[in-house]
Amino acid sequence: MPKLEKILLEITRLDPSKECLKFLANRIKSSDYRGLHLSQHNRYDQNKIKTIIQAIFNEAGEDFLQIRTTDMSKRPSNIIGEEVYAKVVDNICKSEIAQDNLRKKNQVTQDSLRKNLFVDMHRMGLIECYNKNKEPTNPYIQSNIKYISLTPLAIEFLNVQDLLRKNFCYTQALENLLQGFGAECREVMIELDNHYLDIEEMMFFVTFLNIENFTRSEIIE
Repeated sequence: MPKLEKILLEITRLDPSKECLKFLANRIKSSDYRGLHLSQHNRYDQNKIKTIIQAIFNEAGEDFLQIRTTDMSKRPSNIIGEEVYAKVVDNICKSEIAQDNLRKKNQVTQDSLRKNLFVDMHRMGLIECYNKNKEPTNPYIQSNIKYISLTPLAIEFLNVQDLLRKNFCYTQALENLLQGFGAECREVMIELDNHYLDIEEMMFFVTFLNIENFTRSEIIE
C-alpha cells in the first residue's frame, strides 16, 4: 500500500463514525487538492492592484490598451502596438521596487500580468478585455485577448480620496471575483464560533464549498 494511502487510512480509522475524517482523507487525495484556478495562487493586495491600475491609466487613460498576445519565450520582442503595454509593465515594476524596502526581485512580467493578474482583474470588474475586433469577452471563457480597458469601478477606486469608499470599491472587486465566497467563509466562522480551529484548518474545509455537492451546512456539520 502506498505511504499516502496508508496515512489516510490511519486518519479515517481514528474514528470511523466521524464524517470529517473521511472528508479530510478525500480532500487530501483529490486531484484538485490545490484548487483549479490560479486566483488563489496569485499574490497581490490593494496597493498592488492600485499600482497596476495607475500604470495603465497613466499611459492609456480609459482608452484601449493593446497587450502582448504571445509568451515572451516564443516572441521576446514586442510588435507594433505593444510598446505602451511594455511601458506599463516597466512602470509597475519601478513603482513596486520603490515601495519595497527589502528590494525583493519583482515578479510582474508582461506574461504574468496578462495571463494571471488580468484574468483576476477582469473577473473583479476592474478591466474589460476585448478580442482583436475590440469586442468584449466573457471573463469566465478562455479567449484570445488583444485589448483591455479600465472600468468605472477601477477609475473610482483609483481616484476616490475617502478611505472607506476606497475599501468599499476593493471589497466589491473581491466579491465579484470570489462570487460570494467571502460571505460564505464569514458565515461559517460565525456559525462555528470555535477556538480550536485556526484559519488554515478552517480554510481547508470551506475551500470545498459547493464542490462535489458539499454545502455550507454539510461542511459545518
